[in-house]
Amino acid sequence: MASAPPADVAAESDNEAARCPEYISEEIPTTTGTFEGIQTPGYPKLADLMAQYHEAAIFRRFRSLNLFNLMRIQAELVELEDRLREVFKAKEKGRSFLLQDFFEIGNGDDELQELLLSIDQKLRDYNRTLLEVSQLASLKSPHKAELHFIQSWLKGLQSGEGQSFLRGAERLTWDTSDLDEFFVMGVERSEADAATSRTVDWIVTIYNHFIGRRIKARIMICMTFVFAAALTFGTSAKRIEIFAATAAFAAVEVVFIGSTDVGNGTKPNDK
Repeated sequence: MASAPPADVAAESDNEAARCPEYISEEIPTTTGTFEGIQTPGYPKLADLMAQYHEAAIFRRFRSLNLFNLMRIQAELVELEDRLREVFKAKEKGRSFLLQDFFEIGNGDDELQELLLSIDQKLRDYNRTLLEVSQLASLKSPHKAELHFIQSWLKGLQSGEGQSFLRGAERLTWDTSDLDEFFVMGVERSEADAATSRTVDWIVTIYNHFIGRRIKARIMICMTFVFAAALTFGTSAKRIEIFAATAAFAAVEVVFIGSTDVGNGTKPNDK
């Protein structure tokens, strides 16, 4: 028999489900859109799903790749800047007036003109990339339930689900639990919503640490007592047999409660 989910996990799931009730359910969502009628699991069906359920439109930020690319352009600009500095130093020796007139700076110097054009183009690339990366970083991350939904849909084997259509390296696209690596499109995340989420997480953690474990211990004691009483008055077992069975039952309870504590982020032996 499956054990109930931990209190903090259940509370978090309920909280996130309330934020995205359109699809956090046991039912497989039906999709309509441009590719309606296509039965083969693939990107067309996924696109229709994302178009209909905006909370499912989750994409990678590629933070490391974007920052790497930004640093690459930056390094190229540093090199161009150094070359321009050396050219100006050379012109300053006896022809300093050339540095006081933009028309004269590159007049008749094809190499310098080419260098200035390269700097202009590279600066455009750098500034555009910098703004794009900054804007990308400001986009809101999905909630855990939303990311879990798209991951479950992709791996789902029933009709209307993704049926693991991703192949090769593309299988890694959504295969991570790092919420900050993703952003969700078309969903407004208010400060109040974020504050509420943090408050609920804090309350659940405090409750589980100071109250939840005490309740679990009391439940274990009561269940052990009921189990021993049932053996005593409902069977003809000997006292030593009742003691052994009760001890085994208590050990099983400890294992289940311990595994629940691990799921909550605390060790079974934590005091």
